[in-house]
Amino acid sequence: MMRSVRQMALNWCIHHTCMCHKIISVLELIGCFVLRSQKLLSKAINDHYWLSVLVLIVSMPVFSKFGGLRFEQVLFLMVLPFTLGKSSGFPIRMTAAGGALLLLLFFLTHIYSLFYLGFGLVLLLGLSFTKSKPGYIAYALVFITTPAFRYFFQVYSFSIRLQLTQLAGKVLVIFYPDVEVAGNGIILDKVVFSVAPECLGLNMFSAALVIALFSLAFWSRKYGLKPGIKLISASLMITFFLVLIANTNRILLTVLFKAMPDTFLHELIGLLVFILNIAFPLLLAGYWFRRFYQKDKPSKQVKGIPRLLLYLQMLMLGLSVFTSRNQLHTNASALELNMPGMSCSIGPDQVRKLSNDQVLIYIKPPAFFLGSDHHPFICWKGSGYQVLNENTCVIDGQELMTFELYKEGEKPLYSCWWYSNGQQNTCRQIEWRLAQLKGEKAYSVVNVSAANQEECLQMVRKVIATKHQ
Repeated sequence: MMRSVRQMALNWCIHHTCMCHKIISVLELIGCFVLRSQKLLSKAINDHYWLSVLVLIVSMPVFSKFGGLRFEQVLFLMVLPFTLGKSSGFPIRMTAAGGALLLLLFFLTHIYSLFYLGFGLVLLLGLSFTKSKPGYIAYALVFITTPAFRYFFQVYSFSIRLQLTQLAGKVLVIFYPDVEVAGNGIILDKVVFSVAPECLGLNMFSAALVIALFSLAFWSRKYGLKPGIKLISASLMITFFLVLIANTNRILLTVLFKAMPDTFLHELIGLLVFILNIAFPLLLAGYWFRRFYQKDKPSKQVKGIPRLLLYLQMLMLGLSVFTSRNQLHTNASALELNMPGMSCSIGPDQVRKLSNDQVLIYIKPPAFFLGSDHHPFICWKGSGYQVLNENTCVIDGQELMTFELYKEGEKPLYSCWWYSNGQQNTCRQIEWRLAQLKGEKAYSVVNVSAANQEECLQMVRKVIATKHQ
């Protein structure tokens, strides 16, 4: 049987010589790939890289539970190999203690950012047992790709977007005298161009920081050197200003070319501005900074307790999958607001809803002062609405946030929101968090919406004037 099969194969090869050569070449490539993979796997096992791989594997179920890895976090894992060198950034015992403390705090508070920071330090701890050790850049990457960092920037980016819009409006007035600026929107020929949070530059701020650190890591690795903490800090500050410049240019180009959101031209402008104003300058800056790099001296191997801590922390990472999302709340419920002529209902998340034919009011319960708040944008966007024309206004001495809601097939809504504890009102994140930390009465989110601006503002005045508990 085997002899007949060999004879058939030989006859086929004689009549199809070219095809036979191609098959042999492919088999040789596969053989080389397998041998190369075996060598790399053997090297990884001998150099203890498998520890870091195992850290990533046991953490994946937790990442999936909390929505998966974001774009900048995937970039972190891709850039991480370029940040490894001969010396560690921080002492290995400090990394081990920090990872254990953060994971313990995660079990107590259920705050996802603590888990991510703990995962990052455990990952770097595993790499510390290899020949290529994580430097300061690796630690900086862990910090800037933390969900809390992204949330902090998104929360406080509104004032930045207002300033950028004002700046772009002053430039555009030179060419178009009829240009108007309203909040975070620019009006040209009766067309409104809004600077939304989803705009590529601001939304990709974390990615820009990752690229800045990658540039430093790439050039330092090329020359066998390492950047210090001061140089890394300077590079991140430069990145921040580059992002501001890039977004100003993006606003100008979007208005000049009338590139509306969700169009190819709008996305193309954002991508080109990001590459030309952020990525390319950062790569050049990393090359120019090489004169400030330091010598990369080998660190001593540490044995004993840190490795035992690594195994314990890997176990903690695996057990984290059984931890639910942040359930820490204040004991206070949402503010009780009695408005005559409005029906009241309480949702499953203790959100109070008051409504009539003209106005809709949502009062959301206080959030944990270290957690994310119940931002109205999240709920409205989750319901399919588009948030436009964000602005601030002062009503009866109280500063409020205003915006407009649009949804296909429905009438637009005008909306206002602020934080209130019944006695004090604010729209500033830091103010209500500090007040709650000092033991003051917790703040709820109050969101008033109506079909037109007059009805909305009229109800806002009534709500502010009403004493509620």
